Amino acid sequence: MGSQSLVSEDLGVERSTSQPALVVLSAQYQASLEESIQEHSKLIKSNSTQIGEIAYTLCNQRERLPVKSFAVILDSENFEFSPLLDQKEAPDITMIFTGQGTQWVGMAKE
Repeated sequence: MGSQSLVSEDLGVERSTSQPALVVLSAQYQASLEESIQEHSKLIKSNSTQIGEIAYTLCNQRERLPVKSFAVILDSENFEFSPLLDQKEAPDITMIFTGQGTQWVGMAKE
């Protein structure tokens, strides 16, 4: 079976069917993620030519929530999502400096 090339008109992205696609799912709760895995598995199996678009949307256009799972998909019939990954605590962030505003050499030297 040879490699086929697919072009997504929406994304302008060319993807070979022989390349794996990373599908990332996340949810607020474990039960929600398990349901999402079941629904997305059905979607992937019924839309095998659109795995690239599905992977792109889930990785880049969805909010990242604390309970996560992923699958690397090459064949739409034979794939499995990873065990659930749960981020227990939010990272500690003390300050974020955007770098906007007027600065000059030696500005806070005094």
